[in-house]
Amino acid sequence: MTWFTLTLTARQPVSLGRSGARGYLTPTYPYVPGSVVRGALATAWLNATGASTTDERFLRLFEGSARFGPAMPDGLALVPQSVRRCKYHRADSGHAAAYDDAFPHGEATVDPASPDLPRLPAPCGAWERASGEPTWHLVRAVTSTAIEPGTLHVAESQLYSRQTLPAGTVFTGHLVAPDGLDATLTGLTRAYVGGKSSVMGEVEVRITSCDRPALPDGEWGLVTRTPTILVDEAGRPTLDPTYALRLAGYTGELRHWGRRTQIEGTGGWHAASGLPKPSEITVGPGLVLRLPGAGPDEAAALLDHGLGLRRQEGFGWLAPTSRWSANSATTTERASDRSPLSAHMAKVEMLHPGSDPARWVADRMRTIPYGSPTQVDAALHEPRVEGLPTETRTMMRELLLKIPPDLRAAVAARLEGGVR
Repeated sequence: MTWFTLTLTARQPVSLGRSGARGYLTPTYPYVPGSVVRGALATAWLNATGASTTDERFLRLFEGSARFGPAMPDGLALVPQSVRRCKYHRADSGHAAAYDDAFPHGEATVDPASPDLPRLPAPCGAWERASGEPTWHLVRAVTSTAIEPGTLHVAESQLYSRQTLPAGTVFTGHLVAPDGLDATLTGLTRAYVGGKSSVMGEVEVRITSCDRPALPDGEWGLVTRTPTILVDEAGRPTLDPTYALRLAGYTGELRHWGRRTQIEGTGGWHAASGLPKPSEITVGPGLVLRLPGAGPDEAAALLDHGLGLRRQEGFGWLAPTSRWSANSATTTERASDRSPLSAHMAKVEMLHPGSDPARWVADRMRTIPYGSPTQVDAALHEPRVEGLPTETRTMMRELLLKIPPDLRAAVAARLEGGVR
């Protein structure tokens, strides 16, 4: 198998709508699913070659054994389902804030035959299992309204909001192909992903060859990064990965942690027939597989093959994993610090929390939307701050532009003189 790194750089906001809308808000995946990657690259390839969907080259690339994995942004948080965290952890509780059931640990022991009944440290009784769902702190909601066709006025009671991923986001994923990729595919430079492609979804594409992800040092396992569609010997939906591993060529011992079901998001719409696609029962991402006795070759074969059905669309994407730690959560096969707060706290303190400039930044942080440089620059010309030194105004501008939405309230409170 030949591995390739896929890099998608968003030139416009991206909206990857999923099911489960509430009210008038359409949620988005915080990453680009493999099915979206496959469809976007297939459309771009057809436009570049002028071929049809019945062309042998197209069928070999997109209907064969090549797999299109998910593309993840930097900072995406994906906590395995094997992790149990203390919901109301205190520093004086005498135990760690989280434990990974998939790997042995001192005072918290778990019976592998009954992973749902852990023996975790007393006296705490607030242990909860991680969901495995990926989250990202830069997801934004954009609201628009319908327009009356006759008057071109705003229609009443017709507001619509959808979550989006901001322009400039870099998504990184992998492609796996048994015989390499077509030169036209690796030469693509632009594609469109997600919905509302007339005003959203343009991405810059870069595909380069790479090595297979390496196994971590010490104890390791495999974790599913995407929903996984599992069936038993009779083709019935199941939550047990044993048969799927057997089809992938692994017949050794297996221990697995977490079997959370997730039905939403696996259907879709078939444009050619005008009919909905069937929904699948899947196991949510974050399923951890420990393979005692498996060597590097067997692990490599599983990484090449994936797990379960519809693997070409990114379902059942496997990645190496080791013991999870709250201080070193892994995302897209590498460590990532999802909180940029520490990088900006020096500037916050230099503004002297409680001072007039600091309180001004706090006020504007609550009123100016995140990622609005035009509004920030206009605000910095207000008489109240226009006379400040250039260095001070530069720090103020960086704080207003770079503090992400989920941290702005905490930073604003600190700027006003609140607790650290």
